[in-house]
Amino acid sequence: MRSTLLHGRTLQVFQTGMCCMGFLLLGYDQGVMSGIIGATNQFGKDFDAPSTTLQGVITSIYDIGCAVGALITFAIGEKVGRRHMILMGGTIMIIGPALLGSSTTLAQLLVGRIVTGLGNGFNCSSIPTYQAETCPPRIRGALVCLQSTLTIVGLVVAYYIDIGFSYIDGPIQWRFPISFQAFFAIWLVIMVLFVPDTPRWLLESGRNDDATRVLAAMAGEDVSCARIVAQRDDILRSLEAERLAAGPGEFHIKELFQGGKTGNWRRVGLSCAVLVMQQATGANMINYYAPTVYENAIGVSREVSLQLGGGTSLTYLAASFICLFTVDRFGRRQLMMFASAGLAFCFYMTAILVAVSETRTGEQAKSLGAAGAAFVFLFQVFLGIGWLGIPFLYPTEVSTTGIRSKAAALGTFCNWMAVFIVVMITPTAVTNIGWRVFLIFGSFNLAFIPIVYCLFPETSNLTLEEVDRMFEKGGLTGGVFTSKGGRTVEPGSGDGTGRRTRLDDGEGDLRVDEPKAGTETAPAVQVDA
Repeated sequence: MRSTLLHGRTLQVFQTGMCCMGFLLLGYDQGVMSGIIGATNQFGKDFDAPSTTLQGVITSIYDIGCAVGALITFAIGEKVGRRHMILMGGTIMIIGPALLGSSTTLAQLLVGRIVTGLGNGFNCSSIPTYQAETCPPRIRGALVCLQSTLTIVGLVVAYYIDIGFSYIDGPIQWRFPISFQAFFAIWLVIMVLFVPDTPRWLLESGRNDDATRVLAAMAGEDVSCARIVAQRDDILRSLEAERLAAGPGEFHIKELFQGGKTGNWRRVGLSCAVLVMQQATGANMINYYAPTVYENAIGVSREVSLQLGGGTSLTYLAASFICLFTVDRFGRRQLMMFASAGLAFCFYMTAILVAVSETRTGEQAKSLGAAGAAFVFLFQVFLGIGWLGIPFLYPTEVSTTGIRSKAAALGTFCNWMAVFIVVMITPTAVTNIGWRVFLIFGSFNLAFIPIVYCLFPETSNLTLEEVDRMFEKGGLTGGVFTSKGGRTVEPGSGDGTGRRTRLDDGEGDLRVDEPKAGTETAPAVQVDA
């Protein structure tokens, strides 16, 4: 019996397309306010010329909604399932733009921003987990990072819609761009209706037969295929090991902060840290406020700043494709450290050039300002290489199946709270301290290099079951500091029972190596027929 209308590669492409649509919607949301917000344009006229502080509130209140959505996902995501959380998120993000586009008061505008953020919080907490649990390990990094590339596509679309409508007089100048995000939300909801939930969530919920059918559908195989049965049993063994480590009884919040071989507290800490670090790079200072930064910190006109903002987003989009081809080849750690060094360099150079330009006049000052802007463009390249997709990918990999949705939700909550702080303070900071804001974020980026080197294990090319054994070495860093390349677990090392399984090599074959002599096997797991 088939559990879905789609099968094989068609289903995998549709699942990836659905995840990408959710992040395209995220990108549009992140970019749309940058060309709308202001005190002297049509938006400013309709809302009584909001101050820079109020502009920060209008923009950042959305992030509070996202954070609340992440907390709700933490509370109910494991019971509801990945698919239904995304469905609810998409539906809410249809309602939010309707409120925004029809706003006549500041109160309605703020409510619309919160509602839209709530739906996006559901999506950002659930979509990376869904993608990670439904794709082969050899391309998992590329597919999850592809979502982030679509985020930048959304950002670019938003920037250029803003620019286009800036030449039109009247309320449509901001009402259409802010309402258009509902178009992507409608497509997200339609696509969710055609995909099943993840096999790992179904197995964790005791729906073994449904999970087997979904695994078979994704592989385009029959449910009795040896490869499908082996894949299901591997997941079940991993879940059973987690249950044994957690002890009897229902899940308790304190389990997220337990140590031991499972090392849940490390996993949760890394999930939260990597997403907070993404915001501390200065990414959303540029993404949300590129025109404001160019206008106030670098000193160009409003029209030129909008054009530069669009160019910045195009550069970001082009750079985001680099990660698709490097994240599984070079690994997560190397890209994050390399990108951090590049980001720090770009921000320090921008600060120096803009600071010197303030002491010059005429063409010399303009030339120095333009050079500073060029380093903001280069910043986007390094950002796309290491800190765009990996922070959303990493929490879904480093967590065990039992805590994956909760760790992702906590990480997403921390991410949106960090976004809120950055977006809230940026207009005021840029106005008051100008180029010095680049020094602050540059220093953060420099500090991330030793942090990643010492604490972040390498997860590339590991199955999610192999990742479950990530912190068995123990120690202050979980074995990361003393392991070559941060690899505490090697690809192909099996599930910890001595059994080495290659479930997906891209050719559809199966190789199972039985336990070596003297190796204990995992406890037997009852599987429904």
